Amino acid sequence: MNTYQRLKELVLAQGIVTASAIHPNADLSRDLTYTPGDVAELVRMAEQRFGVEISFEEYTTFETVRDIVHVLNNKQIERDLTAPFSDYSSLAL
Repeated sequence: MNTYQRLKELVLAQGIVTASAIHPNADLSRDLTYTPGDVAELVRMAEQRFGVEISFEEYTTFETVRDIVHVLNNKQIERDLTAPFSDYSSLAL
């Protein structure tokens, strides 16, 4: 399941909109009728689901579903690249 699909599940779990309203270019306030509080809740849920942290400065710039997906993808890449390598069991010596 890709980032967009996982985020869509979170949006649906909030119970604010139907699945047909959610698409990558959906405007959070206009198309999904999200309030700033709804966005904050979605960000909190996404942080938990994706294992990343999104700053207040970042999430206040979100306008579309695509914006959130883009930041989540970048955060996951950053996390994966900076995570310490601690599992040496799969290395062939």
